[in-house]
Amino acid sequence: MEKVDPFGLALELYQALDDQQDWALTRRLYALYGPWIEEQFRRTGAALLVISDRQVVYTSADRYDPQADRVVEETERRSGKPAYIVTRLPIIEERAAWSDLLAPTVCCWPPAPWTKPSSCGTWAT
Repeated sequence: MEKVDPFGLALELYQALDDQQDWALTRRLYALYGPWIEEQFRRTGAALLVISDRQVVYTSADRYDPQADRVVEETERRSGKPAYIVTRLPIIEERAAWSDLLAPTVCCWPPAPWTKPSSCGTWAT
């Protein structure tokens, strides 16, 4: 995954990734596009972004927005490229209340120092 552009990966290859490869791809996404992702959060004021093909395709003030999964499915079906859900880290009080939450498609931005490799978006503590 070191040389792969997360936005350039074919959808079929993305969907075939195992958890470890998915985690590596997520880290690669942050390494290549971290400043751009942060700018999109600042520009939109959103708590959740759906990004695909170097574009923001959906924003929400609700970091738990249930429509985001539908947007990902529609975007991937239409474009044939992976779409990623990226959320801002919660405030401490919110994190404590949701510490057991598992959201398999959600990646936190910025990557939390307490996370360990699992899969993109699993709240690893």
